[in-house]
Amino acid sequence: MTKGSLGMSLVEVPPRCMVNEVKNGGQCDKAGIQPGDFFISIGGKHCPEGPSSLDVVLAYLQSLPRPLEVVLLREGAASY
Repeated sequence: MTKGSLGMSLVEVPPRCMVNEVKNGGQCDKAGIQPGDFFISIGGKHCPEGPSSLDVVLAYLQSLPRPLEVVLLREGAASY
C-alpha cells in the first residue's frame, strides 16, 4: 500500500482488528482486501491480539514507511 487514503474502515473484533468496510476503487479494494479480513502483520511487524489491536494497527498504518506489506487472515483460510 502506498501513501494516501487506504479506503477502508476498521473495527476491533476480539481478539483482533478487522476490516469492517472497503471503499470501491480504493487502495484496499485494488489490493484484494475484503471486509472480514483480520490483520496479522503490517510492514513486518506483528499485530497483537487483545484490547490494543485496533490502536496498534492504526499506528502501523499511519507511521510505517511505504510501500507496506500486509498479512491478513481471511475467514475460511486454513492458515496464514
